[in-house]
Amino acid sequence: MRQLQKKIKSGTLNIKDDDPFELFIAATNIRYCYYNETHKILGNTFGMCVLQDFEALTPNLLARTVETVEGGGIVVILLRTMNSLKQLYTMTMDVHSRYRTEAHQDVVGRFNEREYIQYVEDRLRPQDLELKELKESLQDTQPVGVLVDGCKTLDQAKAVLKFIEAISEKTLRSTVALTAARGRGKSAALGLAIAGAVAFG
Repeated sequence: MRQLQKKIKSGTLNIKDDDPFELFIAATNIRYCYYNETHKILGNTFGMCVLQDFEALTPNLLARTVETVEGGGIVVILLRTMNSLKQLYTMTMDVHSRYRTEAHQDVVGRFNEREYIQYVEDRLRPQDLELKELKESLQDTQPVGVLVDGCKTLDQAKAVLKFIEAISEKTLRSTVALTAARGRGKSAALGLAIAGAVAFG
């Protein structure tokens, strides 16, 4: 960044001669982080995340790093040694060596296979159809229709409906608890429910 600013001030910056990639690197604030330091970036938000060394990636690391990307952001996974996605789920990763024992030498990477299936499977799932039908049925019911329309999954929509059901009672006698794995949209569902609470007064 400083080199680029010096060139701009001195008038020696030549966009045609200078490498565009080098200009991008110099002009952009990039946060480099090793996988073992990913706990330091939790709570931050970035527009783009580039993950290198896929062999060293674990499901927790993937979830932790992808969570830092803002909505509409980009996640890039560099697969330098891959010629096809089929190689992805047969690949031996660093994390597999941790689980090898004398009795069990072969470790099967189920995470990779599920990840591969997720990339390949692009047809509409039954849950997506059910979510679409739910959104259409509640379209005329306000403010519930707008709130459910903001949901991305069927489970999230059901959670929002349950929250709104408890809110609309106004008795303060019901308690709703929401638990799910990381990255399932709990915070988003809670935010939509709060918007519903404001609408109901």
